[in-house]
Amino acid sequence: MKFFILLILATMLVSCSKDTNIPKNVTQSESQSDDVPSFFNLSVIKNVDWKESEVFTYEGLELRGIPGKVGILSTPWKAGVNNKYMWHFFGDNIPSGKLTVIAVQEGTNKVSKALTDDGGSHMWVSPYGSVPKAVNGHTDIPANMMLPNKGKWVLNAYIGKELFGQIVVDVQ
Repeated sequence: MKFFILLILATMLVSCSKDTNIPKNVTQSESQSDDVPSFFNLSVIKNVDWKESEVFTYEGLELRGIPGKVGILSTPWKAGVNNKYMWHFFGDNIPSGKLTVIAVQEGTNKVSKALTDDGGSHMWVSPYGSVPKAVNGHTDIPANMMLPNKGKWVLNAYIGKELFGQIVVDVQ
């Protein structure tokens, strides 16, 4: 009988505890859109260093991102302004699939579509088809992008459903 009571008390104690290490899924109230890709989870930002990503040079271009991994043209971001960018991917094991960019604003968990079409309509997935096969450890794909608010944002770049890299940008 004591064992049974202890078992019930232990179950109640465990079920009432708050575990902050459980990944938090995106909910509709945290998102600008209710169609966030199912493979995205906010837990991917838990280790983001919210400093603007490093600037490096590739074939004379200034890129912002992770040298040897991923970068975008390092041009200033202005809130609400659509701009053309080029995503660059580096390495011998670049996955195949379409580019999806999921932006999250620092301190808010606000999830936003960063990609746009030529008319400025927001979308999750690039309208330019799949990321081309790499040649000599590099490939690139054009993208129009816009972020709605000032502040720091992390751009989570997925190829297919695989997170390939994260770039932090400071939107003015």
